[in-house]
Amino acid sequence: MTDIASDRELLGQIEALFSEKCGTPFDSEYDSAIESLSFTVSRLNDADSTDLKRAWTHFLRGVFREDSSWEWPCNMGMAEWYAAHDRPLHALAVYEHLLRDVQKCGLDESKGKYCDELQKWLQRLFDLCQHQGLTERAIQVAELISDFYEEGVIGLVEYAEVLASLPALRRRELGETIERERVEAEKRYREAFGELVAKLHDDTKRILIRAEVVSIEAVRKIDPSAAPLCWSLAIEAEFHRKVYERNKDRLDSILGDKRPKHKQTCGIGQMLLLVEKTIGDSLRRPLIEREVALWRSLLAVPHILEILTLVKEHRNQIAHVAERGIYTLGRSTEFVKEVRETGWLAKFLSALQPSFREH
Repeated sequence: MTDIASDRELLGQIEALFSEKCGTPFDSEYDSAIESLSFTVSRLNDADSTDLKRAWTHFLRGVFREDSSWEWPCNMGMAEWYAAHDRPLHALAVYEHLLRDVQKCGLDESKGKYCDELQKWLQRLFDLCQHQGLTERAIQVAELISDFYEEGVIGLVEYAEVLASLPALRRRELGETIERERVEAEKRYREAFGELVAKLHDDTKRILIRAEVVSIEAVRKIDPSAAPLCWSLAIEAEFHRKVYERNKDRLDSILGDKRPKHKQTCGIGQMLLLVEKTIGDSLRRPLIEREVALWRSLLAVPHILEILTLVKEHRNQIAHVAERGIYTLGRSTEFVKEVRETGWLAKFLSALQPSFREH
């Protein structure tokens, strides 16, 4: 007997047994038939949430060769049986099938069809998604439950329990997003900086990858300052390692009492001061360009004064929120556009590499 024929016969036995007993959860008399189903023995561990949403629906369609919802109480019993027999993903797939039926029939018809059972299995679907690490799907189901609450399907206490779970779910979702973004961040970093990647100091490389991770919109909505801070630190790191450390005495003589203290990095403010004191000075500029390698390349970076001033302003606002106001997503977006998306950052870092000098 083929799997389809066998499955059709087994589902018929389950349905007949339910007609006789008229109740769920299914007791031990159902065990043999359910355990023999090809769906039961299939592994769902590698299925993503999209596949799980359709798994039981596809199974039934394959068996009955039509868009069959089978007997909905039997579906409910199957979900309960799978949950009770430590097959949470199978249970989840059946509950997803029931939800698809609700969405197909409409809420008004479904309220009459499922009655109090609707609230019960919506909560179970939500719990299963949470416990199986399907964070994005759990949040989606929570949003549906919110809609159903407005329609009087979900009780007040039950709705409150779902709401109480959402903050932790959203934190988990963000963590999962960031983890996925790490690979993409390194890819974006390599695409943006190309051959320059091999030239950068290791500190700068690590900071730039972190900047790409925290620059995604989901992160910037929560912490708008993280990406601008990381990119400004990358500017500082490369300048400090490639220029300042190699010419400390000469640059300190220009900075005077503004020079970095022991073990301090030469920061954005000090870098800006050095550029300001040399870029328009017809006497000092030729001298410093002869004495400090790469200084000519640095001063040739487009809009060097304007962008360093912008970076300094953003850093100051982030550091002094009480005085300058909250650092907003809009301000973060301005920084990203001016410093990262225009390619200015890559040009600046390139100017600090001997083989990337711009004249």
